[in-house]
This record gives sequence, C-alpha cells and structure tokens, in this order.
Amino acid sequence: MTESDWGYKSNWERLLAHCCRISVKTVRTWGTAPDFEKCPEAYRERLAQIDVLKQAEQVLRKHQLHQDYLDTLE
Repeated sequence: MTESDWGYKSNWERLLAHCCRISVKTVRTWGTAPDFEKCPEAYRERLAQIDVLKQAEQVLRKHQLHQDYLDTLE
C-alpha cells in the first residue's frame, strides 16, 4: 500500500469501507478490486465516484502536480 497525498492508504477495501460506512469484511464479499462484480447496486455510484478520484490522484502524481497548484487554479 502507498500513502496518498491526502493521507489515506491506497487500498480499495479500506477506502470503500470507510466511504460507504461499512466493514472491510463486507467489501471483501463483493469480489476483487477494482471491479467488485458482486457490489450491491446501492453502492455502485459511490464506487464510480471513488474510482474517478483515485484516477485523478494518479494523474496529478504522474505530472507532479500538488494541492497548492490546484488551489491557484480556483
């Protein structure tokens, strides 16, 4: 696991459990990351939002852009 710029551990199971306010054990019953083929429909939208945020973080890191830079764009 790697530490992100925002402080959470980049681990799908922990991230989803925290954001959806469910247990890691429940997330593990959904299947394998990042697809989670058995994820209930109620959590699919949140799963998609989190996926987009993780992808954005990877792009920012790749181009060495940080929160300070993003704040100047606002």
